[in-house]
Amino acid sequence: YYALCDEANAITAMQVLPWLNHGEAEALAKESYERFSDCYGAFMPLADKAGLSEDQLRLNIFKGYHVALFGLLQEKRSDFFDHAATGLVEAFEKGKTRNIKHGVLSHSCMNGWGKPVLNVLGILPYFQENAVLGMDDFGFQRKGESAEPLRQIISLLDAKDDIVWFAEDSLRNLEKAKDIPGIKTAYIHQGKPKDTLH
Repeated sequence: YYALCDEANAITAMQVLPWLNHGEAEALAKESYERFSDCYGAFMPLADKAGLSEDQLRLNIFKGYHVALFGLLQEKRSDFFDHAATGLVEAFEKGKTRNIKHGVLSHSCMNGWGKPVLNVLGILPYFQENAVLGMDDFGFQRKGESAEPLRQIISLLDAKDDIVWFAEDSLRNLEKAKDIPGIKTAYIHQGKPKDTLH
């Protein structure tokens, strides 16, 4: 999976910044992930050379990366989502009878990655359409730095803070969610070693 992430980022970078060769693009992609925990950070100094604002370069790489990653997974690992899909539709069906609303707040691009993944998993129809937001929909604010994106989702769902559950695979993001009084959180580590806040 991580090799495909690097490949998707390199492919996108070479499309947006055509003077980069594959090795240069891949090195910057890895640096982006390692230093900035994103797919674009190390490319920002190249915005002027590309004739783009930093915002436009970030958006182009961000969107292109997620489209490319989904395409590579479909092409090279078509079974990637099979295990994750087991039991999901049934679980969402149970929630439907209880009038549970679902939204998504993701650091990914929802149009290029999130919605296609939810669709492959068979659960996209269970999410409130206007409450499925990616990082580009909330000004690239990181969930671990601000609770505002989460407040936006809660508002879109017309939910009360004290009946909201926020499931997340990052402890840092869960800690910031606690800025919203009454919210309940769940840490989903996806079989990875549990991270810490240090």
